[in-house]
Amino acid sequence: MDNQLSPAWFAARESMLESLKTLAINGKRDKPLPDQLFHFTDATGLIGIVRNQTVWASHAQALNDFTEITHGLVLAEDVLRRPKRVADPEFAKMVAGYFDKRNAGELPIQFQVYVVALCARADHVLHWLHYGRSGTGIALQFDAAKLEQKPFDLFPVIYDLDSQRRLIETTVGYAWQELKALLPSVPADDQAPLADVAARMTADFIWLLAARFKNPCFEGEDEWRLITLDMIGEHVPQGMPLEPQFRAVGGRVVPYLAVKYTELPVTGIVLGASCPMVLGEESLNLFLRTAINRPVRVVRSDVPVRQ
Repeated sequence: MDNQLSPAWFAARESMLESLKTLAINGKRDKPLPDQLFHFTDATGLIGIVRNQTVWASHAQALNDFTEITHGLVLAEDVLRRPKRVADPEFAKMVAGYFDKRNAGELPIQFQVYVVALCARADHVLHWLHYGRSGTGIALQFDAAKLEQKPFDLFPVIYDLDSQRRLIETTVGYAWQELKALLPSVPADDQAPLADVAARMTADFIWLLAARFKNPCFEGEDEWRLITLDMIGEHVPQGMPLEPQFRAVGGRVVPYLAVKYTELPVTGIVLGASCPMVLGEESLNLFLRTAINRPVRVVRSDVPVRQ
């Protein structure tokens, strides 16, 4: 079908894509970026991250706890079933259809979401119980301002249900307004296919939003996420698709992207209360001197998590 579409259609599609990307990136301004962010891991993760100057962004649908993203997906489905006046009801219905069937229709471009979980604090028992291996793990402290590496952007996780709903509604309404502005620029025969692909793009960008939403009961985590969108399919922008790698976790195949740094912005290490490593341990000091070759402060967490 591509060879039947006009150059104006492709230009309009690219304009819609750029508009949605701009709207998504604006979400970084929802909350001030903290000075430090923490990533919880274990000794194996510590060695891999520091030695390779790399953190791994896992596919959002392959997270250890998939309920972290299903909360946002269920909420989005509910919003799309009951669209407000911010969008044309027929367009919202199209978005809902593609949200349920991400590969449906013609001209498919499928979006893949990859995330790195980070927390603005490492002094809450919830962090150590949920991410810190029940107090036996560690938290890597990073300079937050140096964590972004294109095409990855840092976003605050949103916990407020009303804010989550408004953002979904705003995204659908914004896409509808952009589509209305673009429709006159393409021939009449191309207008239905343009509306079709705009609805699909909007549905996929709502998957990006879902990666930023969590149940309000987790608000104490104060989580941030390093997120990127990959695109697969026909006529994707230059540089896409990205090249995922794969690892086995708990009997599952987990796709991931490596976020590589010239100099890993690690500024400290927090040992869990039950971590078998001890402060001043020469083996840890030797590793840090060899892998980083600069001072890194190591402290013990005083959060009393015990196995």
